[in-house]
Amino acid sequence: MQLSEKTPSTPPIDPLLAGKRLKQLRLRVVLGMLITSILIGTVATLLLYRSQAEQLETAILFEVALQKTAIKSEISRLKNLAAQITSRSRIRQELEKYQNGLIGLDALNAFTRPKLADALRLAPDMVGISRLDNDGRLLIEVGEVIPKSLRPVDFHADSIHLGMPGLVDGRQRLVVSAPIINPKGDKVGIDLVAFDTNRISDTIQDFTRRQQSRGSVQIGALGPAGAEYYFASGEAEKSDIRGFLDSEVHETLAGAIEGLHIVETPQGNSIIVHQKIDDSAWVLLFFDQANDFYAPARTHAAYVGFSVSILVLIGIFLTLRLVRPLVDHISLENDRNRKLLDKVQVSEERLQSILDNTSSVIYLKDCDGKYLLINRRFEELFHLSREENFGKTDYEVFPKETADAFRAVDNKVLETEELLELDELAPHDDGNHDYLSIKFPLHDVTGKIYGLCGISTDITARKRLEHVNNFA
Repeated sequence: MQLSEKTPSTPPIDPLLAGKRLKQLRLRVVLGMLITSILIGTVATLLLYRSQAEQLETAILFEVALQKTAIKSEISRLKNLAAQITSRSRIRQELEKYQNGLIGLDALNAFTRPKLADALRLAPDMVGISRLDNDGRLLIEVGEVIPKSLRPVDFHADSIHLGMPGLVDGRQRLVVSAPIINPKGDKVGIDLVAFDTNRISDTIQDFTRRQQSRGSVQIGALGPAGAEYYFASGEAEKSDIRGFLDSEVHETLAGAIEGLHIVETPQGNSIIVHQKIDDSAWVLLFFDQANDFYAPARTHAAYVGFSVSILVLIGIFLTLRLVRPLVDHISLENDRNRKLLDKVQVSEERLQSILDNTSSVIYLKDCDGKYLLINRRFEELFHLSREENFGKTDYEVFPKETADAFRAVDNKVLETEELLELDELAPHDDGNHDYLSIKFPLHDVTGKIYGLCGISTDITARKRLEHVNNFA
């Protein structure tokens, strides 16, 4: 508070109103606690959900890659088994004799059939072998009959090829074609080897069990009529998203896309993960509704977010309980300070009333000569309000000669730290007036001088009377 300003007295506080305000304050604190805990819980939920969702995506990509490796390994095993049969030199030589007209078909069958039957024992899932000539005509057949529909499209090629899975008497079979090459590098025939597909099916079923997902895992491939699907495991794909899966198969085989994608389907957003299986024309597909796929992330994030909100709420509540004694103490001190302030204000008002009702000019200045306080008599004589005069120096109020004289006296009081009584001249509207001034230093609570006080009484009339008497 500036010493030159009046401070209005503080009206008494209504106890009922104070109690009502206290209740409102407590209600606001409770609402603030709730809002804070909800906001923190919401932010924690969103951040955790994003983290959990990314973990789910990373996990499914890893699982699909692992599954692809397992299926690729199984395909390599089947191709190796087929290659082992074609590499048997004795039965290859008999085939060359037949092609050269050295032996007949019956002799070829008599020699080759037992050898191929023995080859079927290489693996329990090998169920049939068909030996063809270079033109694709059937020469010998051992085990299950292999339908032409299951032959690989490129079975005439000079490399091993994988066909499409198909049903034979209600059982799913897969055929591998392997060329029979003589030491000169010439192809002399073709072996078609049929396998049971249970091992591939079991591999995909294991994937579904590990994933614990409602999604569908299957193999996609391009057949004569378009995309075809095999070994479906889990929740079978819906017919209304088949078109989306067909597109994924085409683009993956073309090398355009691979990995995880979120696509819009008639059922809503869906997760599709697809990777091409090397050394084949197969695509491994995982499909699930996005809502179902991310459900574990939402549940976990919501649980943690709720827990965080509760913990934050408890933390805030305990903090408030701990700081309440301090708040009560501060409130008590505030009440005491308010009462002291009221007393100071009353005292200042009384002092100001005394100062304003005296005929003397009273003023306070700091050590730099700036006015801190003036009374009403000062305002009336020198035409400056308290607000206008506050912070001004004598040089801004009086002529320079007068200001120099006042400043010299003030400096002497501050230097000697003693009361000084002297006569001074001050300009009025009707000319200079004589004043009897008493000036003394002001000390703060530490004893340090922070300014001075002056009480100047107009003695012009007395001086004039003395002057008249001296000449009488």
